[in-house]
Amino acid sequence: MAAFKYEKIRGATVANNKAVAFLAREIGSSASEMLFKGALAAVEHSGQSLVVFRGGYIGKDPGAVIYDNINAEFLGAIDWASASQDASKHPVARQKRIPLVTLTQHIPPHPVVVNDSHSGIHALVEHLIRDHGKRRIAFFRGPEGHPLAQERFKAYQEVLSENGIAFEEWLVSPCGNWDRVRGNELLRLFIEERRLKPGEDFDAVVCVNDNLAIGTIIECQARGIRVPEDIAVTGCNDILDARVNMPPVSTVALPGDTQVARALDVLNAMLRKEHPQDSTRLPGQAILRQSCGCASQQVVAAASAVWYRCAGAWVWARAWSVCFARWVFTAQAVPAPPSWRHCKPRPRAPRHTPSCSNPSQRSWWRLSPRRPAGRAEAVLSARPWGMSSVVSKRTA
Repeated sequence: MAAFKYEKIRGATVANNKAVAFLAREIGSSASEMLFKGALAAVEHSGQSLVVFRGGYIGKDPGAVIYDNINAEFLGAIDWASASQDASKHPVARQKRIPLVTLTQHIPPHPVVVNDSHSGIHALVEHLIRDHGKRRIAFFRGPEGHPLAQERFKAYQEVLSENGIAFEEWLVSPCGNWDRVRGNELLRLFIEERRLKPGEDFDAVVCVNDNLAIGTIIECQARGIRVPEDIAVTGCNDILDARVNMPPVSTVALPGDTQVARALDVLNAMLRKEHPQDSTRLPGQAILRQSCGCASQQVVAAASAVWYRCAGAWVWARAWSVCFARWVFTAQAVPAPPSWRHCKPRPRAPRHTPSCSNPSQRSWWRLSPRRPAGRAEAVLSARPWGMSSVVSKRTA
């Protein structure tokens, strides 16, 4: 479960009629974390406050009775808990006291702000067909009757039809929930009950959300099925677990952090007696990672960083080697440098001799070439305290 940091919004309260009610079906998931992050930023900017009611799905979960406490004291309501489009079953729409904006179901005449996952799934399936050559693509469905699940399944069917691929009923899973365990169960259903061979009977699996995709990958790894070599797996929603999964899941990123902010703008427009449009769709974006066969953007960025560091280290070492070579060869006697192959260590002078009484003449390394007496003798002296070099000439 994703950790969520609760923050207290100071200023507006329910008493001064500046609070907005938020109907949340869950708290603690990755999707709710993105929604609340955008909601907190939006209400803090507008000077309003947000009161969250967590009761599950309306008409399905028993905790939904908490939504009956939303009354006319609130400025308006943002709904993320609708399970149907029936206004008579919605506690806020039934009262008709405050304006309502929904985030999932369109309950006429109330406006809806919804993420457009249709375009993202369409682009993702198109990518599997055209860029990876996948032709036998399976689809793992979500809850029956859920608008987002139906929208993503419709996008899958449209792409198959546009590319001349026949729709196969046996490559589509039955409807069900969209948690991680469901992904394991659906893959076992395909392999054990339907007798389908991964890589032969189906070469890709498009899941309705990231939890199904992660569960499918876990089951593939347990059975020795390679992802993406044998089958490609994709999801939707771009949750944190999909990014850190091994391999990272190709998915559709939905603008959940801006969805509540846009819904709050629509709600404020209704309070100003304006007439916003009935439906606002926020487009999703296909994110390509390793589970479909593409190189993950994080992996590419990390590899680029390593390459640049290695190149920088090589340039640094090369520059220092050139500087050292120049320092060595410019310290030789004139007119010609000594033959280093015939050099021999020059013994140090005793410390009691006058030549060592002056610290500037002390040397910790001396080399002198073998030359006949009476010729110039080159002496390379490197002082440890200054690393400077001197050249002295001695004649017989």
